[in-house]
Amino acid sequence: MTREVTESKSSREDGEVPVIGKIPTLPEFRENVMLLRSLVNKCPAIICFRDIDGNLILVNEMFSRLFDLDGDAVIGKKDFEILPAGLLTAVQIHDDVVLKKKKSVHFEQELTIGNEKKLYFCMKFPLHEDGVVYGTACIATDITDRKQDTVVQRRWESVFSNVRIGLAVLDPANNTIELMNPALARMHGYSPEELKDRPISDLFAPDGLKLVGDCLSCAQDHSSSRESMHLRKDGSEFPVLIDITSVTADKGDLLYRIVNVQDITVRKQAEEKLKYQAYHDTLTGLPNRDMFLMYLDLEITQAMRNEYKIAVLYLDIDRFKNVVDSLGHSTGDQLLTETAARLRSCIRQSDTIARIGGDEFAILLSDYQRPEDVVINIREIIAAMNAPFQLGSHEFYITLSFGISMFPEDGKDPATLLKNADNAMFQAKEAGRNSYHFFNALLNKRTVEHLILENSLRKAIERDELLVYYQPQINLATGRIDCLEALVRWKHPDLGLLRPEQFLPIAEENGFIAKIDLWVLQHACAQNKAWQKAGLMHIPVSVNLSARELHDPNLIENISRVLAETGLESTYLEIEITETNAMLDIARAVSNMDKLREMGVGIAIDDFGTGFSSLNYLKKLPIGKIKIDKSFVKGVVSEPGDQAIVSAVIAMGKNLKLYIVAEGVEKKEQLEFLRAKKCDAVQGFLFSEPMPAKRFNTLLSTAA
Repeated sequence: MTREVTESKSSREDGEVPVIGKIPTLPEFRENVMLLRSLVNKCPAIICFRDIDGNLILVNEMFSRLFDLDGDAVIGKKDFEILPAGLLTAVQIHDDVVLKKKKSVHFEQELTIGNEKKLYFCMKFPLHEDGVVYGTACIATDITDRKQDTVVQRRWESVFSNVRIGLAVLDPANNTIELMNPALARMHGYSPEELKDRPISDLFAPDGLKLVGDCLSCAQDHSSSRESMHLRKDGSEFPVLIDITSVTADKGDLLYRIVNVQDITVRKQAEEKLKYQAYHDTLTGLPNRDMFLMYLDLEITQAMRNEYKIAVLYLDIDRFKNVVDSLGHSTGDQLLTETAARLRSCIRQSDTIARIGGDEFAILLSDYQRPEDVVINIREIIAAMNAPFQLGSHEFYITLSFGISMFPEDGKDPATLLKNADNAMFQAKEAGRNSYHFFNALLNKRTVEHLILENSLRKAIERDELLVYYQPQINLATGRIDCLEALVRWKHPDLGLLRPEQFLPIAEENGFIAKIDLWVLQHACAQNKAWQKAGLMHIPVSVNLSARELHDPNLIENISRVLAETGLESTYLEIEITETNAMLDIARAVSNMDKLREMGVGIAIDDFGTGFSSLNYLKKLPIGKIKIDKSFVKGVVSEPGDQAIVSAVIAMGKNLKLYIVAEGVEKKEQLEFLRAKKCDAVQGFLFSEPMPAKRFNTLLSTAA
């Protein structure tokens, strides 16, 4: 017997399974089981029916295959007799819902059969008639692959949407954008809707339109990757790396193109920065040595073609190391920056200036015909450097030394011209600094000697090669010796006895001057004390102090220690400081000089007239003596200018109540001029050349 059951609205709302058609009673169901089995066996899903007591009354072949069971043998069995233990709990939970609430249940269930894990979508619903449930049915479908596809798809969609690289899919027929990720739209300043169906060529800058055609053409058979410039919506351009890949069907038909666009603005900026740093000095912004040589090479080519000369200037800051040693690298960097700015202002736009390294610069002067024209330019630079440098609270005066090489006379390639200009600069320094020198072949020999001296000077003290010579200062009023100047000499094992001007500039450059200063101070004080103990004259010994020592924070401590170790009273020590060194940092110089004066140590300004001091600065210095430089004394007999300078210095010193000493007196005429001008004392070969301590014993004994 069967009943006609139609779907009702109330049954749908109660969650019952809608039943359409004739539902057989349980006896009828069993009678027609053969017919039903033939139907469900053809279904690819897993199907089973149970009676109200939970006994299996029908399973299809997929069910039997899944659990590796004989279909007929499971009829009448309960779930716990055939199902895996892990599945029983889920089955019982769903059975309670289906049997008691008469509602269908949908759920996903993971099963592990053997070593294989599967995911099934299950639907379980009640079998009932007139509200009486007489069994349950369950249909399960394997959705493992579908689920994996969904997960992969979701992951891809997530990557596609969130990746920062712009991605697009093109219609191969007209290369319009069918699909794109948000990054592509955002990168170009559009909304996704604005880019949809837009030609990919609209994203390229005008200069890149040919490139997009080349990319699409190359991508017919394979991937094509190029750098290009793209356009934003606002018209601005930015660099990209674009990659276009063609996707084809098995038969070779073009399906679509995938475009990958990467904004490489940051990378390009980094490349430009690295390129700039590779060819520029980071402190001054000037070209570096490598770029200077490149410019010089190009200029040589032009000069050969147009038959003109070029000049290479190699220059550095005199006594720059003293500034760094005294005031630190930060002040040194400021000085280099200011120097670079002044040098820029002195050259033409067609010329090139570079920082070669440290305090060394090079200038390329193009299209010069005469050396005189180069000299004019150098004098302009020197004039620009004469003004003081105000760096923080410090005021500096600096000078430059120049070396000059000319093309084609002094070299026909960049490296040779630069090297020869460098060699010429050393000659300028040896001549007294603050000067210029043109290259000549003899300079190479001098440069080699310079290097030999620099290398061997470091071991001069430990090898006991240094000597102290002494030269007296003669008081013109009494005719007696009133001071001895200590002068260092170097007894070089190969080059013989060297004067200070032959090696002290090298010592200043390599930082060895501090050790020499301390060594001379120690020996001069010890020798003076020895003369006093021997009953000879008690007179001061004068020791020269370099700029590095003058500005050394440990200066007072070092001098105090030497005096204590030698037993010499401070009143018998005098410190000589050059005018230029005192002006390097007037504030710190005055501070240390005040402390020396408080100790009772005498202070003298050496080489007066050669530096940049003014009366305003001179009156601030706690000095008791000035020594007129020998370059002025030499001309007092024949040069009116020198006569005027020396006369003015003596008069000025007298007004400031300073003791005046003239250096380099070699002729009686010079002595008479100085005596007439009321100079206090003289020093020079007219009275005595510098001599070692042993020879000086006799002179002191006579003077005593």
